[in-house]
Amino acid sequence: METTVYWEKQNPQSKLCALHCLNAFLQGPKVTNEELVGISHRLGKTESELLQQSGKTFFSYDSLGYSYDSNGGDYDVTVLIEALRLRNFHCNYYTLNDMKLSTFQQRNDKCGFICNAHEHWFCVRMLMTDRWFILDSLRPGPQEIDYGSLYSFISTLLENKKGAVFLVSPSIPGMKLPEAEPHLYPKLESHQMFLSLDDIKQLNDQGAHDFQDEEDKSFLYRAGRSKPGPVVWPTTGGVRLDDTSRVPVTTSTPKSDDDYTGSDACRVAVKLSGTARITRSFNPRSSLSELFAWVEKHIDNTGEMFYTLLQTNPNRRLVKYVTGCIELIENEGPPRDGANATLLDAGLESHEMFILRCD
Repeated sequence: METTVYWEKQNPQSKLCALHCLNAFLQGPKVTNEELVGISHRLGKTESELLQQSGKTFFSYDSLGYSYDSNGGDYDVTVLIEALRLRNFHCNYYTLNDMKLSTFQQRNDKCGFICNAHEHWFCVRMLMTDRWFILDSLRPGPQEIDYGSLYSFISTLLENKKGAVFLVSPSIPGMKLPEAEPHLYPKLESHQMFLSLDDIKQLNDQGAHDFQDEEDKSFLYRAGRSKPGPVVWPTTGGVRLDDTSRVPVTTSTPKSDDDYTGSDACRVAVKLSGTARITRSFNPRSSLSELFAWVEKHIDNTGEMFYTLLQTNPNRRLVKYVTGCIELIENEGPPRDGANATLLDAGLESHEMFILRCD
Protein backbone atom coordinates (compact mmCIF):
# COMPACT_ATOMS: atom_id res chain seq x y z
CA MET A 1 0.00 0.00 0.00
CA GLU A 2 1.31 3.43 -0.94
CA THR A 3 2.38 5.62 1.97
CA THR A 4 0.35 8.81 2.33
CA VAL A 5 0.25 12.04 4.33
CA TYR A 6 -2.98 13.30 5.87
CA TRP A 7 -3.60 17.04 5.52
CA GLU A 8 -6.58 19.39 5.81
CA LYS A 9 -7.22 22.50 3.74
CA GLN A 10 -8.53 25.53 5.61
CA ASN A 11 -11.20 27.89 4.35
CA PRO A 12 -9.36 31.26 4.51
CA GLN A 13 -12.50 32.85 5.98
CA SER A 14 -12.56 30.47 8.95
CA LYS A 15 -10.40 30.21 12.06
CA LEU A 16 -10.38 26.44 12.25
CA CYS A 17 -6.60 26.19 12.06
CA ALA A 18 -6.43 24.60 15.54
CA LEU A 19 -8.72 21.78 14.41
CA HIS A 20 -6.79 21.27 11.16
CA CYS A 21 -3.48 21.34 13.04
CA LEU A 22 -4.57 18.64 15.49
CA ASN A 23 -5.89 16.34 12.78
CA ALA A 24 -2.77 16.80 10.68
CA PHE A 25 -0.63 15.95 13.70
CA LEU A 26 -2.77 12.87 14.44
CA GLN A 27 -2.77 11.93 10.73
CA GLY A 28 -6.49 11.50 10.37
CA PRO A 29 -9.86 13.26 10.92
CA LYS A 30 -9.88 12.26 14.59
CA VAL A 31 -10.85 15.55 16.28
CA THR A 32 -14.08 17.45 15.69
CA ASN A 33 -14.96 21.07 16.28
CA GLU A 34 -17.70 19.91 18.65
CA GLU A 35 -15.13 18.14 20.80
CA LEU A 36 -12.99 21.28 21.03
CA VAL A 37 -16.03 23.36 22.01
CA GLY A 38 -16.77 20.85 24.79
CA ILE A 39 -13.18 20.93 26.04
CA SER A 40 -13.26 24.73 26.07
CA HIS A 41 -16.44 24.66 28.19
CA ARG A 42 -14.97 22.19 30.67
CA LEU A 43 -11.71 24.08 31.12
CA GLY A 44 -13.53 27.36 31.66
CA LYS A 45 -15.90 25.75 34.15
CA THR A 46 -13.03 24.18 36.12
CA GLU A 47 -11.19 27.48 36.53
CA SER A 48 -14.43 29.30 37.34
CA GLU A 49 -15.24 26.82 40.11
CA LEU A 50 -11.75 27.17 41.58
CA LEU A 51 -12.06 30.93 41.67
CA GLN A 52 -15.45 30.74 43.38
CA GLN A 53 -14.50 28.20 46.06
CA SER A 54 -14.24 30.78 48.81
CA GLY A 55 -16.22 33.64 47.33
CA LYS A 56 -19.38 34.53 45.46
CA THR A 57 -17.88 36.40 42.53
CA PHE A 58 -19.12 35.10 39.17
CA PHE A 59 -16.51 34.42 36.52
CA SER A 60 -17.66 33.80 32.97
CA TYR A 61 -15.74 31.69 30.45
CA ASP A 62 -15.02 34.86 28.50
CA SER A 63 -13.48 36.65 31.49
CA LEU A 64 -11.20 33.67 32.07
CA GLY A 65 -9.88 33.82 28.53
CA TYR A 66 -11.89 30.84 27.23
CA SER A 67 -14.07 32.75 24.80
CA TYR A 68 -14.49 30.95 21.50
CA ASP A 69 -16.60 30.99 18.38
CA SER A 70 -17.96 27.53 17.60
CA ASN A 71 -17.91 28.40 13.93
CA GLY A 72 -14.69 30.37 14.01
CA GLY A 73 -12.75 27.93 16.18
CA ASP A 74 -10.61 30.52 17.98
CA TYR A 75 -9.42 28.28 20.82
CA ASP A 76 -7.21 28.79 23.84
CA VAL A 77 -3.90 26.91 23.68
CA THR A 78 -4.97 24.76 26.63
CA VAL A 79 -7.78 23.33 24.50
CA LEU A 80 -5.24 21.87 22.05
CA ILE A 81 -3.12 20.52 24.90
CA GLU A 82 -6.16 18.85 26.49
CA ALA A 83 -7.29 17.32 23.18
CA LEU A 84 -3.85 15.76 22.80
CA ARG A 85 -3.70 14.67 26.45
CA LEU A 86 -6.95 12.75 25.98
CA ARG A 87 -5.15 10.81 23.25
CA ASN A 88 -2.12 10.05 25.44
CA PHE A 89 0.19 12.80 24.20
CA HIS A 90 1.80 15.48 26.31
CA CYS A 91 2.98 18.91 25.18
CA ASN A 92 6.00 20.79 26.45
CA TYR A 93 6.99 24.30 25.51
CA TYR A 94 9.99 24.11 23.23
CA THR A 95 12.66 26.74 23.87
CA LEU A 96 16.01 27.73 22.43
CA ASN A 97 17.64 25.81 25.28
CA ASP A 98 15.93 22.66 23.96
CA MET A 99 17.17 23.05 20.37
CA LYS A 100 19.32 20.11 19.27
CA LEU A 101 20.19 19.44 15.66
CA SER A 102 20.06 15.70 16.36
CA THR A 103 16.31 15.99 17.00
CA PHE A 104 15.86 16.97 13.37
CA GLN A 105 18.59 14.80 11.85
CA GLN A 106 17.52 11.40 13.15
CA ARG A 107 14.51 9.32 12.22
CA ASN A 108 11.82 10.54 14.58
CA ASP A 109 8.56 8.69 15.18
CA LYS A 110 8.19 9.64 18.84
CA CYS A 111 7.87 13.41 18.76
CA GLY A 112 6.64 16.23 16.56
CA PHE A 113 5.77 19.89 16.89
CA ILE A 114 2.68 22.07 17.00
CA CYS A 115 3.42 25.72 16.36
CA ASN A 116 1.64 29.05 16.45
CA ALA A 117 2.74 32.03 14.38
CA HIS A 118 0.70 35.19 13.87
CA GLU A 119 -2.32 33.56 15.58
CA HIS A 120 -2.21 30.60 13.20
CA TRP A 121 -1.71 26.96 14.20
CA PHE A 122 0.18 24.40 12.13
CA CYS A 123 2.19 21.27 12.88
CA VAL A 124 5.48 19.66 11.88
CA ARG A 125 5.83 15.88 11.60
CA MET A 126 8.33 13.39 10.26
CA LEU A 127 6.31 11.12 7.97
CA MET A 128 6.96 8.52 5.28
CA THR A 129 9.80 7.13 7.43
CA ASP A 130 12.29 10.00 7.17
CA ARG A 131 10.69 13.08 5.59
CA TRP A 132 9.88 16.22 7.56
CA PHE A 133 6.66 17.99 6.54
CA ILE A 134 5.17 21.31 7.56
CA LEU A 135 1.43 20.66 7.65
CA ASP A 136 -0.10 24.12 7.36
CA SER A 137 -3.78 24.34 6.40
CA LEU A 138 -3.31 27.72 4.69
CA ARG A 139 -0.61 26.46 2.34
CA PRO A 140 -1.37 24.84 -1.03
CA GLY A 141 -0.40 21.46 0.44
CA PRO A 142 2.05 19.76 2.82
CA GLN A 143 5.54 21.24 2.55
CA GLU A 144 8.50 18.88 2.67
CA ILE A 145 11.52 20.51 4.31
CA ASP A 146 15.05 19.31 5.01
CA TYR A 147 16.19 19.06 8.61
CA GLY A 148 18.66 21.97 8.38
CA SER A 149 16.04 24.40 7.07
CA LEU A 150 13.55 23.23 9.67
CA TYR A 151 16.09 23.70 12.46
CA SER A 152 16.78 27.24 11.22
CA PHE A 153 13.09 28.09 10.92
CA ILE A 154 12.17 26.98 14.44
CA SER A 155 15.25 28.72 15.85
CA THR A 156 14.23 31.96 14.13
CA LEU A 157 10.65 31.61 15.33
CA LEU A 158 11.85 31.26 18.92
CA GLU A 159 14.57 33.93 18.71
CA ASN A 160 12.21 36.54 17.28
CA LYS A 161 9.46 35.69 19.77
CA LYS A 162 6.97 35.68 16.91
CA GLY A 163 5.32 32.47 17.92
CA ALA A 164 5.16 29.49 20.23
CA VAL A 165 6.43 25.97 19.64
CA PHE A 166 5.38 22.83 21.53
CA LEU A 167 7.14 19.49 21.48
CA VAL A 168 4.51 16.75 21.44
CA SER A 169 5.36 13.17 22.41
CA PRO A 170 3.49 10.07 23.62
CA SER A 171 2.83 9.78 27.34
CA ILE A 172 2.88 5.97 27.17
CA PRO A 173 6.32 4.29 26.96
CA GLY A 174 6.93 2.65 23.60
CA MET A 175 4.04 4.43 21.91
CA LYS A 176 4.75 6.06 18.54
CA LEU A 177 3.16 8.98 16.75
CA PRO A 178 0.29 7.94 14.47
CA GLU A 179 0.74 7.38 10.75
CA ALA A 180 -1.89 7.92 8.06
CA GLU A 181 -4.37 5.04 7.69
CA PRO A 182 -6.63 6.00 4.76
CA HIS A 183 -8.47 2.66 4.78
CA LEU A 184 -10.07 3.65 8.11
CA TYR A 185 -11.71 6.72 6.58
CA PRO A 186 -13.43 5.79 3.29
CA LYS A 187 -15.63 8.90 3.38
CA LEU A 188 -13.88 12.26 3.63
CA GLU A 189 -15.05 15.84 3.30
CA SER A 190 -13.61 17.96 0.49
CA HIS A 191 -11.03 19.63 2.76
CA GLN A 192 -9.75 16.31 4.17
CA MET A 193 -7.07 14.57 2.10
CA PHE A 194 -4.76 11.57 2.14
CA LEU A 195 -1.96 12.49 -0.25
CA SER A 196 0.85 10.63 -1.99
CA LEU A 197 4.11 12.40 -2.83
CA ASP A 198 2.83 12.90 -6.38
CA ASP A 199 -0.41 14.39 -5.03
CA ILE A 200 1.57 16.75 -2.80
CA LYS A 201 3.74 17.90 -5.69
CA GLN A 202 0.68 18.52 -7.86
CA LEU A 203 -1.05 20.58 -5.15
CA ASN A 204 2.01 22.73 -4.59
CA ASP A 205 2.63 23.20 -8.31
CA GLN A 206 -0.98 24.31 -8.79
CA GLY A 207 -0.78 26.77 -5.92
CA ALA A 208 2.70 28.10 -6.67
CA HIS A 209 1.55 31.20 -8.52
CA ASP A 210 -0.58 32.23 -5.51
CA PHE A 211 2.24 31.72 -3.05
CA GLN A 212 5.08 33.93 -4.26
CA ASP A 213 7.94 34.95 -1.99
CA GLU A 214 7.45 38.21 -0.14
CA GLU A 215 10.40 39.90 1.54
CA ASP A 216 8.50 40.73 4.70
CA LYS A 217 7.04 37.24 5.31
CA SER A 218 8.54 33.93 6.31
CA PHE A 219 8.33 31.09 3.83
CA LEU A 220 5.25 29.83 5.68
CA TYR A 221 3.20 32.88 4.75
CA ARG A 222 3.58 33.60 1.05
CA ALA A 223 -0.10 33.44 0.26
CA GLY A 224 -0.89 37.08 0.82
CA ARG A 225 -3.21 35.97 3.61
CA SER A 226 -1.00 37.15 6.41
CA LYS A 227 -2.42 37.24 9.88
CA PRO A 228 -2.19 40.31 12.16
CA GLY A 229 1.33 41.61 12.77
CA PRO A 230 3.79 39.82 15.05
CA VAL A 231 3.37 40.02 18.79
CA VAL A 232 5.39 38.73 21.73
CA TRP A 233 3.58 35.54 22.65
CA PRO A 234 3.31 34.34 26.23
CA THR A 235 5.39 31.22 26.70
CA THR A 236 3.54 28.99 29.13
CA GLY A 237 0.59 26.62 28.95
CA GLY A 238 -2.89 28.00 29.56
CA VAL A 239 -2.19 31.46 28.13
CA ARG A 240 -4.16 32.66 25.12
CA LEU A 241 -1.58 33.18 22.43
CA ASP A 242 -3.24 36.36 21.22
CA ASP A 243 -3.89 38.05 24.56
CA THR A 244 -0.69 40.08 24.84
CA SER A 245 -1.54 41.93 21.64
CA ARG A 246 -4.66 43.32 23.32
CA VAL A 247 -3.40 44.24 26.78
CA PRO A 248 -1.79 47.69 27.05
CA VAL A 249 -0.80 47.19 30.69
CA THR A 250 2.42 46.83 32.60
CA THR A 251 1.98 43.07 32.84
CA SER A 252 3.96 42.28 29.71
CA THR A 253 6.70 39.66 29.54
CA PRO A 254 9.52 40.72 31.90
CA LYS A 255 12.78 42.02 30.54
CA SER A 256 15.29 39.34 29.73
CA ASP A 257 17.58 40.36 32.61
CA ASP A 258 14.79 39.31 35.02
CA ASP A 259 14.72 35.81 33.59
CA TYR A 260 16.83 32.89 34.76
CA THR A 261 18.37 31.38 31.64
CA GLY A 262 19.60 28.02 32.89
CA SER A 263 18.47 24.83 31.19
CA ASP A 264 16.62 23.85 34.39
CA ALA A 265 14.54 27.06 34.41
CA CYS A 266 11.00 27.01 35.75
CA ARG A 267 8.79 29.20 33.54
CA VAL A 268 5.88 30.61 35.56
CA ALA A 269 2.83 32.40 34.19
CA VAL A 270 0.19 34.07 36.34
CA LYS A 271 -3.24 35.00 34.99
CA LEU A 272 -4.05 38.30 36.73
CA SER A 273 -7.43 38.70 35.04
CA GLY A 274 -9.23 37.49 31.94
CA THR A 275 -6.68 39.09 29.65
CA ALA A 276 -3.71 40.23 31.75
CA ARG A 277 -0.84 37.78 32.22
CA ILE A 278 2.71 37.96 33.55
CA THR A 279 5.48 35.46 32.84
CA ARG A 280 8.99 34.92 34.12
CA SER A 281 11.67 32.22 34.23
CA PHE A 282 12.92 31.35 37.73
CA ASN A 283 15.80 29.37 39.10
CA PRO A 284 14.07 26.28 40.56
CA ARG A 285 15.98 26.96 43.78
CA SER A 286 14.32 30.37 44.11
CA SER A 287 12.04 30.65 47.12
CA LEU A 288 8.27 30.95 47.08
CA SER A 289 8.83 34.32 48.76
CA GLU A 290 10.66 35.49 45.63
CA LEU A 291 7.79 34.25 43.47
CA PHE A 292 5.24 36.21 45.52
CA ALA A 293 7.47 39.32 45.57
CA TRP A 294 7.49 39.26 41.75
CA VAL A 295 3.70 38.92 41.60
CA GLU A 296 3.25 41.79 44.07
CA LYS A 297 5.08 44.15 41.71
CA HIS A 298 2.18 43.77 39.29
CA ILE A 299 -0.86 43.93 41.57
CA ASP A 300 -2.45 46.25 44.10
CA ASN A 301 -3.26 43.96 47.01
CA THR A 302 -3.75 46.73 49.58
CA GLY A 303 -6.41 45.71 52.10
CA GLU A 304 -6.63 42.00 51.30
CA MET A 305 -5.94 39.58 54.15
CA PHE A 306 -4.34 37.09 51.76
CA TYR A 307 -4.07 36.18 48.12
CA THR A 308 -3.76 32.85 46.38
CA LEU A 309 -2.07 31.41 43.32
CA LEU A 310 -4.33 28.60 42.08
CA GLN A 311 -3.69 25.66 39.77
CA THR A 312 -6.22 23.20 38.38
CA ASN A 313 -3.86 20.41 37.35
CA PRO A 314 -2.26 19.57 39.67
CA ASN A 315 -4.70 20.83 42.29
CA ARG A 316 -2.37 23.21 44.10
CA ARG A 317 -2.69 26.50 46.01
CA LEU A 318 0.05 28.85 47.13
CA VAL A 319 -1.30 31.28 49.74
CA LYS A 320 0.42 34.49 50.93
CA TYR A 321 -1.01 36.19 54.04
CA VAL A 322 -0.75 39.85 55.00
CA THR A 323 1.44 38.72 57.91
CA GLY A 324 4.00 37.38 55.44
CA CYS A 325 3.23 33.70 56.07
CA ILE A 326 3.12 31.39 53.05
CA GLU A 327 1.18 28.13 52.85
CA LEU A 328 1.22 25.36 50.25
CA ILE A 329 -1.96 23.27 49.87
CA GLU A 330 -2.12 20.29 47.50
CA ASN A 331 -5.13 18.13 46.62
CA GLU A 332 -7.22 19.57 49.47
CA GLY A 333 -4.66 18.26 51.97
CA PRO A 334 -3.49 20.08 55.10
CA PRO A 335 -1.52 23.33 54.62
CA ARG A 336 2.28 23.13 54.64
CA ASP A 337 4.55 25.96 55.72
CA GLY A 338 6.09 27.45 52.58
CA ALA A 339 8.02 30.36 54.08
CA ASN A 340 11.39 28.72 53.41
CA ALA A 341 10.36 26.43 50.56
CA THR A 342 11.85 26.67 47.09
CA LEU A 343 9.99 26.23 43.81
CA LEU A 344 11.60 22.80 43.64
CA ASP A 345 10.34 21.94 47.14
CA ALA A 346 6.83 22.96 46.08
CA GLY A 347 6.95 20.57 43.12
CA LEU A 348 6.99 23.21 40.39
CA GLU A 349 8.24 21.91 37.05
CA SER A 350 9.55 23.51 33.85
CA HIS A 351 6.28 25.26 32.91
CA GLU A 352 3.59 26.26 35.39
CA MET A 353 0.39 28.30 35.04
CA PHE A 354 -1.41 29.94 37.99
CA ILE A 355 -4.60 31.97 38.45
CA LEU A 356 -4.43 34.90 40.88
CA ARG A 357 -7.20 35.29 43.43
CA CYS A 358 -7.22 38.15 45.97
CA ASP A 359 -9.34 37.90 49.14
